[in-house]
Amino acid sequence: MNRHDRSAGLAAGAAALVSSYAGVGAADHLTIVRSDLTADGHVAVDAIRTAARRLGVRVTDVVQAGTDPRRVLADSDAVLIAADNESPWRGPIVSALADGVRCRVLRMFGTSTALVANGLRMDQTTMARLNANVLETMRSSSVINVTSSSGTDLTIRPLANGTWASSCGHFDGRRPAVLPPGEVNTYTPHVDGVLVADGAVNTSFGFPGSAVLDERPIHVTIANGVVVDAACSDRIVSMVLRDFFEVPNADRVGEVGFGTNIGLRAFIPKLCHLNERWPGIHLGLGSPTQLVDWSCPLHLDLIPADVQIVADGQPVFSNGRYHGLRDCDPEESRIDLHVDAV
Repeated sequence: MNRHDRSAGLAAGAAALVSSYAGVGAADHLTIVRSDLTADGHVAVDAIRTAARRLGVRVTDVVQAGTDPRRVLADSDAVLIAADNESPWRGPIVSALADGVRCRVLRMFGTSTALVANGLRMDQTTMARLNANVLETMRSSSVINVTSSSGTDLTIRPLANGTWASSCGHFDGRRPAVLPPGEVNTYTPHVDGVLVADGAVNTSFGFPGSAVLDERPIHVTIANGVVVDAACSDRIVSMVLRDFFEVPNADRVGEVGFGTNIGLRAFIPKLCHLNERWPGIHLGLGSPTQLVDWSCPLHLDLIPADVQIVADGQPVFSNGRYHGLRDCDPEESRIDLHVDAV
């Protein structure tokens, strides 16, 4: 991609964030709060500010440190908290929204030009409908089979009464919307088979080198939701896995996630939520994403590059696209946002 294409993609993504996800337009007031950003993250936020002003939006651009969150919320139609890893103002935001403050709030994790240019190709309405259809299809299935040409062969049995979460960039009035969007997930102990993560990883604890795994895939064998074997040809990654699995409950599958951001074109080297949104499946080892009777302080997401998914004998995902899903109205299938929303 040349410089012109990258610039155009960044501008388009920034405009989509402002109009579709933040839902602001001419004469509205958007406050952008910068928190622990990288240099590239600041470039991304600059593009968002420019896009908003071109749409006639009044923009206030502040840094998080030393700023009063309640005043920001009270004075704005929408607030975008752009961060790298931090999640500031958790308590004050939830409290203010509970008290009736009428302001749309979005959190953007791993803020980067790649996220804005590539992670926001789908508008929020389209994303919400796809998430609802994926969620209803998977939640209503008894058996989900996942395979790939690289060796993935999983059997997943969702819990009949299991809880699910959806991340589609929707602001529900109670907690911030999360960007990048594009995932539904659940917990079930009924996961068996082999996962070959040849796409990327995301972790809560760092990772050596690039998060992209294309030339050093991680192979895990799972029985009854517990990893019984793990291997990688890369010596350093193998050492990371060894240390990770020494943590109590790190060998348990804490999340079965289905990425739904079909606008993504490639994995990125940075550890970030964007890679988790990759269309298909990922498994999160360790810390569960739903309320269960066990816990773990660490979380490791393993993301394959390309899979086929069959739900109750019906093909529902192949070649990077979902198909044959149950059609569902997003408003009738609204599920609480992803647990990292606040």
